Amino acid sequence: MPGRKPLAVLNPDDVARLKAETLVPLPTYGASGCEVTSALSTATTPLSTLIHFAEGILDFLHTLAHDSLLPQQLMLDLEEASRYSGLSQEYLRRQIKAGKLRAVQDGGWKVSRMNLERLAQEQDGQPSLGKGEGPSLEL
Repeated sequence: MPGRKPLAVLNPDDVARLKAETLVPLPTYGASGCEVTSALSTATTPLSTLIHFAEGILDFLHTLAHDSLLPQQLMLDLEEASRYSGLSQEYLRRQIKAGKLRAVQDGGWKVSRMNLERLAQEQDGQPSLGKGEGPSLEL
């Protein structure tokens, strides 16, 4: 029938053989803290649980794809620059205002990867600060 999802037809002997050969997975936990392998541990799992499991996998793949594209961009917004450099967005803003990090205003601050790397190289030359000796928070 047009517009109807196809029905899966499975041979019961094949299902029994696969079930006997399949190892029971150890529980692992996703970013939301819920157990993600529970959907695979029984053959009688409700469809809603399987859908939730599949959505978690899709979210993970989307995040993975987005993060893998990040290093290829020339200009990064402050959120991306923060993830790329490991520095907080507030620190990057202070460096921009102080003139130590070159950036352009384009619907928000955009920083080139080269300028982030240059900032990191300049910071590497400075001695590490002890407790309570951090930079002032003046803007």
